[in-house]
Amino acid sequence: MKQYSVDRIVGGIAVLTDDNGAVKEVPCKDLPAEVKEGDILSFDGECYRLEAEKTADKKEEVKRLIDALFQ
Repeated sequence: MKQYSVDRIVGGIAVLTDDNGAVKEVPCKDLPAEVKEGDILSFDGECYRLEAEKTADKKEEVKRLIDALFQ
């Protein structure tokens, strides 16, 4: 299962980035309604699913890195 991070949403198009840095544009209508920038999505070949736990883990990791940078 492929995973993506929602980089940004512009004009009804979500710009997704995978772990290798490849960029993919997907219409927001094809994504879960609650999706927002920074979310982690998985794609099983048919549909995208919001990975709430992985999103929370990623946000916590970024917070730790920022805190370490400014201490």
